[in-house]
Amino acid sequence: MDVIRRSGLFCIAETSQLGTAKLPSDVSTDVFCSSLYQWASTLTTSGQNMPFALPQRVDRLDNGFKMSFLQSDENDEFVSVGEIEATVQSVQGGGDALIITGTGNWENLVDIPMVMQTMPGAIKRAIVASR
Repeated sequence: MDVIRRSGLFCIAETSQLGTAKLPSDVSTDVFCSSLYQWASTLTTSGQNMPFALPQRVDRLDNGFKMSFLQSDENDEFVSVGEIEATVQSVQGGGDALIITGTGNWENLVDIPMVMQTMPGAIKRAIVASR
């Protein structure tokens, strides 16, 4: 479970697994993670790439990225209302896998399906770039 901030309060958020992709053994994890972060951070709200309803913040992690979907609270501050986190983790039996999780109110956010539909292509391109 993760702790997230909502409207000045902290609450416990359930995490759900949205997807898993086993990575080939010859993939450079650093290059793969950088490529996926670049894809996530260049999705825009301007409509040039994708017409998102909510603004996003994408944070780079050591082993992936975290995309937060934002709304303004009663203090006119942007707070996360749901997140997608994609991280490379070691898996039982050897090797690495990309684990994609959703946290917060992700299942009710209109932008999540659009991001998830475009992610397989981004994963494939990241694998090619990291070999």
